[in-house]
Amino acid sequence: MKKKKHTMSESAKDGSVVDADNIITVTLDDLSNDERQEVERRLEEEKMEDLRKILAGYQKTQNGVVEKVIPEVRKPTCTEEIAHFGYVSVASKYGAHMDHMS
Repeated sequence: MKKKKHTMSESAKDGSVVDADNIITVTLDDLSNDERQEVERRLEEEKMEDLRKILAGYQKTQNGVVEKVIPEVRKPTCTEEIAHFGYVSVASKYGAHMDHMS
């Protein structure tokens, strides 16, 4: 099946061809009442989810003191730890005694 090529005059008559330069942004006023209510419901759900995420960054003590949680800063792994992880990795593959490797 051969695809029909649209000319400019056919596109204007047809009205079904979308031109990216001629897109009009939709506003809430353009939607039906049902569509607007659905959009507003979804926005409220997203707002509540965002609020839950933000509030998760706070803690409240038994005395009622609210504090922002400071995320634990991981210290950089030192060279000895990296070497140890490498040794453990190799040892797990080749055995703890690697005399035969040299």
